[in-house]
Parts: sequence; C-alpha cells; structure tokens
Amino acid sequence: MVSLYSVIRLKRGGHKRLPIYQIICIIKYKRNKGDFLRRLGFLSLTKTDHFLFLDLHALGSCLNKGSLLNGTVKKYISKFIKI
Repeated sequence: MVSLYSVIRLKRGGHKRLPIYQIICIIKYKRNKGDFLRRLGFLSLTKTDHFLFLDLHALGSCLNKGSLLNGTVKKYISKFIKI
C-alpha cells in the first residue's frame, strides 16, 4: 500500500568504498526503522562503473498512488534516463 505519506528515496548498502544504493519506497515517518514498502531498483556510482537498474512499471505505480520523489533520486534518474 502506497499513500501520500510515502517517499521514494535512496538506501545505502554495500561496502565502505563500494557503495550500492537501493531505490526504495518508504513511509516518511518510519525512515530509521529499516522497513520499506517496495524496492524499485539499484544504483551504483563507483569509479569503474556507473549503472542504474530501475523498474519503471513499479516506479510509475508508486507515483500514481501519491508517493513523492526525493530530489537526489530525481537527479540521478534524469542523469541516466533522458526524458
């Protein structure tokens, strides 16, 4: 269930020098609990390779249900996907 109280944001994972970020949909008020509603994709910004894996169907359904897009996620999506 996605509502107006949800945000699409990045969650850090990986190692110290090899971070991999998960793009997740999370409730605004439970950010530090670690629970998320839906995993939408992955983002890697290492020196050797930059990649973005994103489920556009899931992203569209979350946005249609009222989720807000974080500024950082919006920046990286627009960098990788030319709209």
